[in-house]
Amino acid sequence: MPRFRLLPGAAVAGACLMPLAAAAYDPAAQFSPTQNPSGPWTYGWSASLGGAFNTAQRHAPDAAGLDLWMGDVPSDDAPPGFFPLVGHNGTGRPLLSANTVYVLPGELLLHPGPGGEYAVLRFTADMAGSFALNGRFMSIDLYPGTTDVHVLVNGQPVFDGMVDTYRAGPSFRSRQALRAGDVVDFAVGFGNGSYYNDSTRLQANISPVPEPSTAALWVSGLALCAAVRGRRRRQQQAAGAAAMPA
Repeated sequence: MPRFRLLPGAAVAGACLMPLAAAAYDPAAQFSPTQNPSGPWTYGWSASLGGAFNTAQRHAPDAAGLDLWMGDVPSDDAPPGFFPLVGHNGTGRPLLSANTVYVLPGELLLHPGPGGEYAVLRFTADMAGSFALNGRFMSIDLYPGTTDVHVLVNGQPVFDGMVDTYRAGPSFRSRQALRAGDVVDFAVGFGNGSYYNDSTRLQANISPVPEPSTAALWVSGLALCAAVRGRRRRQQQAAGAAAMPA
């Protein structure tokens, strides 16, 4: 029976064939108009910041063409079951909703409810590890109201801010150790007590961060691969020179 022997360093060399980190999670790029939850993302709302999470049950496009996942909070000036909401422009063109909300292609937005309810986008970790959370909130209403914006991990705030300027707002950056099943919530409330003109864009990216030992292994693998390739090149050059007639 033939036997195979693992060459020294071969396991390390294999590291150069693997990516250093898993793919990042982007809620705008991964938005689903047909499923909730969808992968790691759930669209919903809560009655208070960090309160019980409610999954949005109703989906429909608005008159402008935005895809909306909507809560079921009653309102005096909107159809029942409209707010709070999480929306997305999945078209290839800018959309103007309700005459004031200007949404560029691919943008994701949250809008709070009339009674102070929070629009919430939830991320559920499907594996344990260290994750980098990066992003920004900004108003996309031409006549912006005021919203309070938050990032929470398992119900505990790790970022709080305010938005009151068109196409401007606070950014966030955090590194969190998550277990499988832990949740990260991006929440938008009505700020100054009015939910009018409160459509708020969320840009977010959640990226697994490799442990230092993994990164060191990957770098070592690259160095070993380069050394092996260099040795093979020298051997080939030497063999070619020996084969040349004198």
